[in-house]
Amino acid sequence: MRNYVKDLLCELIKGNNRLYNIYCRTGMRKDRLYSIADTLADLGLVEKVREAKGYRYVITPKGRRFLEELH
Repeated sequence: MRNYVKDLLCELIKGNNRLYNIYCRTGMRKDRLYSIADTLADLGLVEKVREAKGYRYVITPKGRRFLEELH
């Protein structure tokens, strides 16, 4: 589970902010990826931004600090 969180946050830092694109690039299980992203949004580590074609996720400063602690 830790690797999923770490991979997701790393992809968000790179600028990949659509979960479907991250899903295609990394091969993570789709249901787990969406679940983790929503949990991270609830914790304030990422921000879930509503757009016309769905949501995009943006890492917050709190999320960046959390990722640094994981390394």
